[in-house]
Amino acid sequence: MANIFFILSYIALYQYQIQGKIQILTHQTFLGSISVITILACMSVPIEIDKGMIFDFRYIPFTIGVLYGGWRTAIVLFFTILAYRFYIGGVGVYLTLIGTSLGLTMLLVFLNSRDITKKKNIEFHSLIISLKYPVLIKN
Repeated sequence: MANIFFILSYIALYQYQIQGKIQILTHQTFLGSISVITILACMSVPIEIDKGMIFDFRYIPFTIGVLYGGWRTAIVLFFTILAYRFYIGGVGVYLTLIGTSLGLTMLLVFLNSRDITKKKNIEFHSLIISLKYPVLIKN
């Protein structure tokens, strides 16, 4: 339940901030900062599905941050996820490395190959990528 609160707070804070005019660097810095905070919060309070099986929503702010923040924000978020996952430890460290690397590659390909600056394109690509993440994680 806490993960859902973190995600909704993240989206509300971001929507509140973009109501005004923001310079590009300030926008990327703000988006990167709230994305990092939300990722760390989601990873710190995971959802325990079964004994030993935990799940969190870290890829939601990661995807939003990459699509709206660009490649600089993507690199910061990527290393944040990896660093904190290595700090936490556990069995899934290397799976996180592989899954996040593949997810970042997929997001950057979408960013570079399409005109993703329009709102409709961002929403469409967010949907497509969110459908592909479970496949990456499951395999």
